[in-house]
This record gives sequence, structure tokens and C-alpha cells, in this order.
Amino acid sequence: MGGIGIWDWNGIMTNGMGSWDMGWDMGWNGIWDFPNPINMGGKYRLDRDVREKALYQLLFDLYAEEGINEPFAVFYDIFCDRVNNPLSKNFVFHVLRALGLVTKMSRIVVDGREKSIISINATREELLELFRKNGIDY
Repeated sequence: MGGIGIWDWNGIMTNGMGSWDMGWDMGWNGIWDFPNPINMGGKYRLDRDVREKALYQLLFDLYAEEGINEPFAVFYDIFCDRVNNPLSKNFVFHVLRALGLVTKMSRIVVDGREKSIISINATREELLELFRKNGIDY
């Protein structure tokens, strides 16, 4: 599994030869970037990380004082309004879960009919504890 291609060291693009994801005669690991991506490192990871940090910042700015009690769809719409090129709903859901915020299914009455919603609920203290545990400090 070797070949010639473009190598990406955290966003620095170079031409190179490689085998088994190792830079040829470089003495350090390279990340195979083209034409068959094996590990999309560097610049690809950075954009997602920045958007993930924007999600944490939004949680802190809007909900750290009073806690969160929002339908997931409302929270996601607020996130999309504040971030260019937002993460997908599925990714946001998993980021919240990894942070420790567990969503729950609830039934509400709208116009006399019951509907199911997914909501995010956490008190101020719970949110601050989750931020502390995950090393997030704004």
C-alpha cells in the first residue's frame, strides 16, 4: 500500500512518496491525502473542531446562567443561525451526548394533538459540571 500522492501534515501540503501512511525518508508520520484518502487529518479536522467549539460556546453563552430546557430542533436552529457551515443534526446530537447532555423524548400537546419531541434538559449546575468535566472554560 504505497504510492505517490499529496501528503497533509496538519494543513501543510507537499508531494511525497509513501507506504503504510509513513512519509518516505521523512522520519515522521504523514497522512495520505490524495487520490485515495485513508485519514483525512489536518485541515479537514480543523473545520469540524472549530464548529464543535462554536457549539460549546453557544451552550455556554446562552444556557450557563439558567440551564437548558429546549426542544432539540429549536436548539439546532439557534446553532445554525449563529454558525457558518454548521454541523449536521446527527453530529450535533452525538457531540451533545459525548459532552454528557442526554436528550429525552417527550410528548407535548400542540393544537389539541399530542406530538413527540426530543428535548435537551439540564440545570445550570449540571451544565457547569459537564463543562468542568470536559475541560471547557469560557
